[in-house]
Amino acid sequence: KHAAPTLMAPASSKPNTLTLTSTGRLARHLRHRQRLENLSAGLDAWEPLTVLHLNAWLEERWASSWPESLPAPGILRLATWRSLAVRIPPPEPLIPDIALHKLLDENYGIMIRHRLDPATGDAFTPLVDWRQEISAAFKRSLAERGYFHPSELPLRITRALTTDGRDLPGEVRLLGFESPAPAEVELFEALRKCTTLIVEEDR
Repeated sequence: KHAAPTLMAPASSKPNTLTLTSTGRLARHLRHRQRLENLSAGLDAWEPLTVLHLNAWLEERWASSWPESLPAPGILRLATWRSLAVRIPPPEPLIPDIALHKLLDENYGIMIRHRLDPATGDAFTPLVDWRQEISAAFKRSLAERGYFHPSELPLRITRALTTDGRDLPGEVRLLGFESPAPAEVELFEALRKCTTLIVEEDR
């Protein structure tokens, strides 16, 4: 089900509504705005908005499914990149320092959310060949310890929703997603098949 877009996320919403935002800052802004509006109206108590940053909701939903594997925390991912870069050193003039480890992790996440496999494809340069080799080793290393990269959460939740989305709220609002990645687009399409989805523009 798909409702027509609106222009502004309300500071209050009807029961059984979940608002998902593109950033944690936007979620905090909505909660703060609701508080100020209710205080201005002379209210002493109110039902708080159910509003979450998309990544936080993905993590909560995955954790509630009693999964066998978990999204790897940042410190574990960086330690894994560091260990692998010793065994699979980068081509010159790259230096296997913390900046490179962070770049590898960021690039890996971006590729996953854009439905690209960091470990495969045509290797036109030694740099690309190295990136593919170390990415494949990174994925294996996490999997062997029961982890995966958090960027896989939209894909994993999308697959789960195709079999069971009955526990979703009656209405899900999306706010601030001007240019969602392909994996997020697929997730939103899966949500639309399970509940009423409203796409809102922030201004």
